Amino acid sequence: MGYLTVFGILQKFTYLNGKVTEEKGKTIIETTARPNYAIVTAFYLMAFVLVAKLVGINTFIQGTLGEMLLAFPILCIVLAGLMVFGAVRIRNRFERLMQLSREE
Repeated sequence: MGYLTVFGILQKFTYLNGKVTEEKGKTIIETTARPNYAIVTAFYLMAFVLVAKLVGINTFIQGTLGEMLLAFPILCIVLAGLMVFGAVRIRNRFERLMQLSREE
């Protein structure tokens, strides 16, 4: 599991929330995996800064438009991959540790 320090507080990359119910004699576990809000915020902040630069608004990021058009999409893809990978990994690990099978 990866960790991230935000404002001096150690946080995980992905969180798993769940709800246990009983239905027709079966135990149903519904889970939701979500990325850390700091990673989501960084993703949208980079996308917003890129769009602002395209429109012509000066941003706090120094660099030419060409440099930003090269770097920001790559960073956004990496962050999106981390978010998806983290959510899938934590859900699969939970299912493996609890010895569960998935009904979709």
